[in-house]
Amino acid sequence: MDWTDIITLINEGKWEQARQEIDGLKGIAAWNDTAAIAEASVCQYENDEEGAYDCIAEGLKYNCRNYELYVMLGNYYLSRNINQAYLCYENAMFYCEEEEDGQYIRQCLKDVRNQGSMVMPVSIVIVSYNNCQMMQNCIQFIRDTAPRSAYELVVVDNNSSDGIAEWLEQQSDICLIRNMENRGFGGGCNQGAKAAQPDNDVFFLNNDTLVPANAIFWLRMGLYEHEQVGAVGSVSNFVGNGQQVSETFPSVAEYLVYGEKINVPDRNPYERKVWLSGFGLMIKRRALDEVGLFDLRYGKGYYEDNDIGVRLRYAGYHLLLCRNSFIFHYGSQSFGKSAETGKKIKENGLVFQDKWGFNIDDYTYPRLGILSFIKQEKEAPIRVLEVGCGTGMKLSKIKYQWRNSVIKGIESKEKVAQLGKDYLGVEWGNAEMMKLPFENNYFDYIIFSNVLETFHSPEYVIGRLKPYLKDSGRMLFSIYNAMHVSVVMSLLGGNFAYAGAKALDKSHICHFAFHDIASMMEQCGLIIEDLQGTTEEDTMRSLPEDMREALGKLAANNTELLQVFEYLVVAKKE
Repeated sequence: MDWTDIITLINEGKWEQARQEIDGLKGIAAWNDTAAIAEASVCQYENDEEGAYDCIAEGLKYNCRNYELYVMLGNYYLSRNINQAYLCYENAMFYCEEEEDGQYIRQCLKDVRNQGSMVMPVSIVIVSYNNCQMMQNCIQFIRDTAPRSAYELVVVDNNSSDGIAEWLEQQSDICLIRNMENRGFGGGCNQGAKAAQPDNDVFFLNNDTLVPANAIFWLRMGLYEHEQVGAVGSVSNFVGNGQQVSETFPSVAEYLVYGEKINVPDRNPYERKVWLSGFGLMIKRRALDEVGLFDLRYGKGYYEDNDIGVRLRYAGYHLLLCRNSFIFHYGSQSFGKSAETGKKIKENGLVFQDKWGFNIDDYTYPRLGILSFIKQEKEAPIRVLEVGCGTGMKLSKIKYQWRNSVIKGIESKEKVAQLGKDYLGVEWGNAEMMKLPFENNYFDYIIFSNVLETFHSPEYVIGRLKPYLKDSGRMLFSIYNAMHVSVVMSLLGGNFAYAGAKALDKSHICHFAFHDIASMMEQCGLIIEDLQGTTEEDTMRSLPEDMREALGKLAANNTELLQVFEYLVVAKKE
């Protein structure tokens, strides 16, 4: 007997026999999508909905275009999320080539609409500027991988000169806006959003992208995960903001195969963000209407995606990175060609800072090395407090990696803390003075993220927080090294310069070198379990040889202490 025979047993209502045969075939017969359909069907009969979901997920990993599995996934979501059920049926219809089954799926779509599904199509807004072949490929991949009922195409051409505008004019399925000048990314996106169907959600997509199978589907599933979701974004091979995948491949084709393998159901697909990269940003229409379009003060590009993300967060919307939606991104096809790119990034960073009162880069690019000291299994219900958490991006990473964790944070800058409030457990306050709203012996980990330097009395702050740490818990510290060669060289030159040296940030009141850290831990009643130094670059190597020798003598021949940029410390209670 094979998997097809088991499907026959199921169709005949012989459920117990089907289960026996499935259990007998496991580990013997090769697993495929037919096997997934068989076992998922039996699980549903046995009222094991979660078991059915796992089977469906495994089946779609084998064949991500199996329409029957999307129907079953829609059935799973019927009692959980009517909007996601609709999306599953719509995707099933896209892949279905059987007329009789197609009629059944169309009835499912009609039924969920009658039950209140409010899913709208998505208007895919693409700004075009030359790169003719790349633009054509981008459009074709959308056509090949998404249901026609699910989207409209809106393209804004910024005065291209390579023939792409003329090609776009010939496409019957594209709403085209032709500009006589280059209005930049933000300006073009705003034009496209205004020209889109007024009730549609909006997907801002770079033209140097290729959309693998189901990438748009899983983005839409994320957008309708719950009412508070305002925007979603994909992972990619070329993107910042912690959205880049670690895997690398030598060819585009291999990236597309990789995309198909990860664009599948996932028990833990979402990572919370406070902004999402504009290369592929999908926004719910009512959220976009509420916060407004891209801010044009950023000109032709950079930081307009940070800006709209911050506005969405202040309005109370959630932004989700969908780690089960991969989009291939060539990257730097327009901006990267300009010699002024670095200057423009710096200028727009200052525009953002002037508007919002803080540097977004300081608070959304966390240093994650300290997370390697969290040793619990990924399913462990750990409790973590981070002092100096910024917007909560390190906490978000913890929540994603340890999905059963409880996360809390303290951030002293009010506008920054608001971005993670009621979203990532961030409280606004100064840990040196604020009333601490925690239970004694509660946390498994208390993390001090390069924040001890900002307190008048770091020992006092550690002492204040120590009662909230479990006896078995650990305090984790990241501490800038005030003995770093950049600081020493500045002092030898007669300067105590803050610019460019994190160890001498203007917010710092205290400064620490190696022996200071050991002394402070002892004074606070903590035992150091591990202490590691991290380096960013070999600054010593760039110095003249005689200068290196002189510095070595000053450092008692311990030049490693001069090269450490940051210390990572693990400590426990005595």
